[in-house]
Amino acid sequence: MCIRLDVINDYKILFDENLSFYGIDTKFSIDYSKKFPFLYVLDYRLKHNLSKFEKEEYTIKERRFKSHCKASLYIAKKISIFAFISCLVGIIRHRISKDYLN
Repeated sequence: MCIRLDVINDYKILFDENLSFYGIDTKFSIDYSKKFPFLYVLDYRLKHNLSKFEKEEYTIKERRFKSHCKASLYIAKKISIFAFISCLVGIIRHRISKDYLN
């Protein structure tokens, strides 16, 4: 996504400090879509390791999962009660299946 510098400068005001690492990009995209009617997507492949697919200790996976859940619930609650409940159900289902550990 190409983002004009003035958008980045304005976003400093909107930055939500309730989010740590997970959720920042999601919240930015939601805020961006409310202010701007379009965006440009570059045809580019970014080489990036996704922690979900990396072999890590259980404690690290658990910490990442909890942080991701917290951010997802926080953002969903700001969208609507339906989004929040749907997110909560998804997290519970995912947690019960323990898919996040694989």
